[in-house]
Amino acid sequence: MIIIPAILAQSPEEFQQLWGNVAGHTQRIHIDIADGTLVPTHTVRGVEEIACIPEGVAIDVHLMVSHVSDVLAAWLATRTDRIIMHAESTDISSALIARVVESGKRPWIAFNPDTDTAMHEELVMHAQGVQFMTVHPGTYGAPFLPQVVERIAVFHKAHTHMPLMADGGVTPETARTLSEAGCTESACGSYIMRNENPVKALSDFS
Repeated sequence: MIIIPAILAQSPEEFQQLWGNVAGHTQRIHIDIADGTLVPTHTVRGVEEIACIPEGVAIDVHLMVSHVSDVLAAWLATRTDRIIMHAESTDISSALIARVVESGKRPWIAFNPDTDTAMHEELVMHAQGVQFMTVHPGTYGAPFLPQVVERIAVFHKAHTHMPLMADGGVTPETARTLSEAGCTESACGSYIMRNENPVKALSDFS
């Protein structure tokens, strides 16, 4: 399983600090952007802050926002290569997903723990990957929800060729369970970023 360090920052200074925790030790970074409505947290805008990330590092942006269309154009103008949009966003549609594809970027769909994926099959059909929230999103350190693992396994059996990512509460122990359920990637925030030695924490997954 590929482990992607995740940044959830409420100020530019915190963003730079969190990036510094893993700089030089990862080939991809996961940027959480929240508007304080879809989830309780309000983060930096992110578009400007990613300038500190070198060109050689790939970037996911995870848009935990109520209105994707309010921020999508700004992110399409960045070098971010994967854009993860929530099924719970009020304006999410296959047309927005197509817009991401047309820009040359890869659209993914994220599902909160209680969202019925079967109600959003059209979005899944147009997406290039699916992210399952394994915590209630919005903060570092939220408890892992083991019941989501079974949901991932069921989804994987029905969509065997769809790349799957887990996000939230990821540790070396939960990563093994998620991999067995069908996830090929996991975004990892607090286990790495709140560790006294983030680089060692990242290596714990090796």
